[in-house]
Amino acid sequence: MRKGSKKEIKKILITFGEKIIKRGYNIEELKRASLFIA
Repeated sequence: MRKGSKKEIKKILITFGEKIIKRGYNIEELKRASLFIA
């Protein structure tokens, strides 16, 4: 992995989280999604 990839991943997770919140997914969906990404 190149330098700065952690920052990129965090940015993606934040964007992804915002999309989920906007769509109204529940916490379990968010947990499952973050486990899938991590």
